[in-house]
Amino acid sequence: MSALFKLNGSDFTKGLIMAIFMGVALPVAAVIQTPGFDLFTANWEVIGKLALNGAFLGFATYLSKNFLSDENGKVLGRFG
Repeated sequence: MSALFKLNGSDFTKGLIMAIFMGVALPVAAVIQTPGFDLFTANWEVIGKLALNGAFLGFATYLSKNFLSDENGKVLGRFG
């Protein structure tokens, strides 16, 4: 982990891994919850936007968490 208010290269690498995971997990969860989902009549534009939004949010959230945490994982050096 990086120091408080700092990011390093591994933070970005792990953030990209989180982005890939969230970009896949979010649309899969949405598809599973859709009653009567049909692969051939699905609105792929909406599914693609959901995947991109999930990837962006996963990346931004991971970097934010690491930016606001110290080497011990405590948020703002106090909590956790």
